[in-house]
Amino acid sequence: MIMKLKQLFKTALALLTFSLSVSAVARQVNSYEVSLDTSLRTVVVKANLETHGEYLTMDWEAADFLPDGWSHFVREIHAFTPDYTHISLDYEQPGRWKMEHVPAQILLEYVISITHDSIIWEEGGHDESAYVLEDLLFMVGRVFLISAGQRSDYGEMPEYKVAFQDLPEDYQVSTTWMPAGNGDRIWKVKGTRALLSSMVLIGIQHREQVQDEGVEVVLAGAPAYKPGLQSFARIFESLVPQ
Repeated sequence: MIMKLKQLFKTALALLTFSLSVSAVARQVNSYEVSLDTSLRTVVVKANLETHGEYLTMDWEAADFLPDGWSHFVREIHAFTPDYTHISLDYEQPGRWKMEHVPAQILLEYVISITHDSIIWEEGGHDESAYVLEDLLFMVGRVFLISAGQRSDYGEMPEYKVAFQDLPEDYQVSTTWMPAGNGDRIWKVKGTRALLSSMVLIGIQHREQVQDEGVEVVLAGAPAYKPGLQSFARIFESLVPQ
């Protein structure tokens, strides 16, 4: 009885926290709101997603050597209906959670631990997953994005929004996604594949931009690599037709 009351209290507390902190971006369908702790080692994600089947999925490729795949790094996950009714989840390996019931739209809140660079990767290495370098976090989309069953881009490709919240003013976000307002904090993404496979660089960084008609190349990296980035930018500029 005591354990059941504790569980009910934890569920109610999670529900209250989620309902009070959800933002305007997270209320949009197919959107993710991402925030980081000061160490860049903890990523908190709030999402509002259309459901496609009875499973939440994080069973993307490249982490098959881990028993739980990409969900090895998930520390907490909570699911709710749009009116904030809690949805129980049953974890099924690797990287799948079965929903107790399936609404047309689901709200998620989950926590990712960025410890990808502390293990040996059999495929690609942590430089194709996530790592932290001083005040800079690199990760690909599949590191921190859980899907509500949307796996392919056959037919009409879904459009997503990803917003990075409460970052320090001197932090920048670099990615191949399209800006959607608020500088480099809100992005729009066309298609699930682009959402999962694109690289994201967050933190104190140096950026070089090369622009031509309809084409923009952005080179970004740690400030220590500024001379190298400038050299690459000059090379790209020399290749752009005058």
